[in-house]
Amino acid sequence: MSFAAFAVLVAVVAPAFAHMEVISPTPLRNKANPQYANSPLIDYSYKAPLAAGGDNFPCKGYHVDVPSVSKAVDTVQAGSNYTVQLSGGAVHDGGSCQFSFSYDGGNSWGVVHQIVGNCPISDQQFSVPIPAELPPAKDVLLAWSWFNKVGNREMYMNCAAVDVMSSGTGITLPMMFRANTFGGDCIVKEGSDVDFANPAGQVENCPADKLVTPDKTVTFGAGGSAPPASTPSSAPPAGPSDTATSAPPAGPTDTPPATGGAGAWVADKVYNSGDSACYNGQSYTAKWWTQGETPGAGDVWGTGAGSC
Repeated sequence: MSFAAFAVLVAVVAPAFAHMEVISPTPLRNKANPQYANSPLIDYSYKAPLAAGGDNFPCKGYHVDVPSVSKAVDTVQAGSNYTVQLSGGAVHDGGSCQFSFSYDGGNSWGVVHQIVGNCPISDQQFSVPIPAELPPAKDVLLAWSWFNKVGNREMYMNCAAVDVMSSGTGITLPMMFRANTFGGDCIVKEGSDVDFANPAGQVENCPADKLVTPDKTVTFGAGGSAPPASTPSSAPPAGPSDTATSAPPAGPTDTPPATGGAGAWVADKVYNSGDSACYNGQSYTAKWWTQGETPGAGDVWGTGAGSC
């Protein structure tokens, strides 16, 4: 084979092995995700970036699968580190990346960890610190987003569904950075490692309403609420209104409360850490966020003080 022919062959084959992808936790519509076994929804070009026009932002559009098609593939413990594993060979000289959560189906994203430069380049396994204040919830979206340093101006984003185990009541986080997906606006300069704390000088043609700066934040409250706009500098304290947003208070049409101080367990009610419920004459206390899990049938419920 001539050198010219070999060069053409490399040019054709190389793109199939380009770029990076998350392999743990298993992302939405990834061929390794057992929830999509034999599904026509599987994406066999998973390492491809988001569309330049942003048509499939966020998550390549796959966030719509949660929770009807796909549910959590793993559990994240707040207050500890969580391992995210990448796979692939084309790191494009690294770049900058972020790890973010969404509690509202992908409408808003809060960053818990970010790396400026060399991401990914020397290590494809990342230990992501999970804030203790992150509230508990089921089927939360966890995303890895990446802005490559060299090559086409692109944004990569893989998302997975996870459960968050926590006793946290709320947290305010920086908004996830977005660029290269506005159809020509907000283009990261090639050769730049995006400095998320001060991105203005590294992003071209970016109007103020699209440029994500550190003063733009999102708050995740108890029960998983997430206002879509900038929020106060501290998370609101948990109170009666937090639970009320997830389930209506017990009334005359609900099961009447049992004696002994704990109300009767209600299947569709959200119980946060420390909440009590009475079931089959026994008092139980929730260890973390739960909904629809029968007291006594799993680890989420602890036995309370005596009968009720």
